[in-house]
Amino acid sequence: MTKKRVATERELEHARQAVAAREGVLKSKGTEPQKDTVWRKLDANVRKIDARLRAIGTIEERERDLEARRSGAPEESNESAE
Repeated sequence: MTKKRVATERELEHARQAVAAREGVLKSKGTEPQKDTVWRKLDANVRKIDARLRAIGTIEERERDLEARRSGAPEESNESAE
């Protein structure tokens, strides 16, 4: 795991806690979360961070594939290119 992934996962956890706290406040008021602008902003932040984590995962996978090719793993042949 990279430092960037760890920091982003920590940020995601804090964002989810903020959403849960806001939902608790709204529940005590009897308001639906989807109608609250603060909740929508917090939820959008969670979705944004989650998208960043997926992008980090894609980059890590690409780097692992590159490292595997560099370490001498057999390459796939490109016979169809001929």
